[in-house]
Amino acid sequence: MSLVAYSDSEEETAPGKLPPVALESEGYRNEWLSYVYIPVPLDLEDLRRRVETPKAVLLEVIDHLHISLTRPLVLRKHEQGPFYEQVRQVAAIVRPFSVGFARFVCLPSDTSERVFIALEVNAGWHELAELVCALNERFSRLLHAREYYDEARFHASVAYLYGAPRVYLVREGERIARAWNHSFRVKDIGPVTVRAIYTKVGQDIEYAAFH
Repeated sequence: MSLVAYSDSEEETAPGKLPPVALESEGYRNEWLSYVYIPVPLDLEDLRRRVETPKAVLLEVIDHLHISLTRPLVLRKHEQGPFYEQVRQVAAIVRPFSVGFARFVCLPSDTSERVFIALEVNAGWHELAELVCALNERFSRLLHAREYYDEARFHASVAYLYGAPRVYLVREGERIARAWNHSFRVKDIGPVTVRAIYTKVGQDIEYAAFH
């Protein structure tokens, strides 16, 4: 998973970005691709259908919207128990909160030619930042993991563009973001009440509820 400045979890987990780990639950050489996130249960299918994409650009819809709280991690078997325990400890000191969205934005990746279109978070930003800080502290100490971005621009990626020169992709991404902002009241797309943080280790998904 991930967010911003600008890699995205969808980007960082792309082939070739991490050591070769299988996404199946049995792992690859006893390693599992893992991350922490908040699911965003919004149905934007109507919005996606109403956008015309030029033939020169390919647009890929992201089915499961989420807000990333960590970079992707590669866990070994013996690290999974401590990983889950640290997530539970963080969740135990957090109360439910709401996340709202300000607008659609175009976010060029800093690690590839892909350009993302995302819902940018406004309400709930400080609570998300506190979660990231708590997870950073624990995972850097326990797993020597890279910390999440210092200036995270929290968002939920909706789609990404590829298959054309970067300059053209950015121009089209900005056009689509403007079109979505014009056609839809983003404030009506939320807010989303957050009651837990989720983990994905290989294909195993678990959650730790807030108290």
